[in-house]
Amino acid sequence: LFNRGAQQVRLPRVVDCGPFFPVLVSFRRAAVPHLVPLLGSGDAEVRFYATFLFSELVYPEAAHALVPRLFDRDYQLRILAIDVLKGFRGTGEFEEALRDLRRTAESEATDPDRRQIAAEALGELRDRAAIPTLLGLLGNEDPTIAETAAQALSTIARQDFGMSRRKWRAWWEKNREQHRVEWLIDALLHPSAAIRLAASEELRRLTKQSFGYHFNQPKRERQKAQEQYSEWWKKEGRARFGA
Repeated sequence: LFNRGAQQVRLPRVVDCGPFFPVLVSFRRAAVPHLVPLLGSGDAEVRFYATFLFSELVYPEAAHALVPRLFDRDYQLRILAIDVLKGFRGTGEFEEALRDLRRTAESEATDPDRRQIAAEALGELRDRAAIPTLLGLLGNEDPTIAETAAQALSTIARQDFGMSRRKWRAWWEKNREQHRVEWLIDALLHPSAAIRLAASEELRRLTKQSFGYHFNQPKRERQKAQEQYSEWWKKEGRARFGA
């Protein structure tokens, strides 16, 4: 195993964590029903490593069981659960998990801490369908929920209108029909260097294209690269992403 308390840039792969974990992974789908109950263990270490194993055992039936770990009292485990759940994107179970998170974030009967965590997770999972929910939370009387909603909106849209419901709603009305990749392309010229950097990193990961873009280039060079991204989207990307 590894020391999860140590500061690490990223976790190792499951198969690189000693002899025991690779054996479990080798059982593939047959291991899932035996590991799912461990996700609810009273021992945080057991919950953590059970969650970690599902980064390799990406079977749809496990997705729903991972959702409670998004609310785990162990913060590091919550972050891990988000990363692991991303691997289930494209499955019906992943979409169901997102719907559960939206319902939790919207519910006024739900504990405020859970609503805040749900809003944060929706942002980290890049759930564009959550934007109406997050717009509604901007006016929440709990400032923590409202601020988390604003941050989640910024993460999904790669824009930043702070706590302004008016500006966010105007942006949404203008851009709601666009694919999220188009939002990322737009963000390449954002005034904020942090947003440009985040958008460019996501674009490279999603599209496998860079066109020589770097977030701190002179504006003219960034514009040129953005134009190339836009042309790529029209000629190839739109069809590739099913937009």
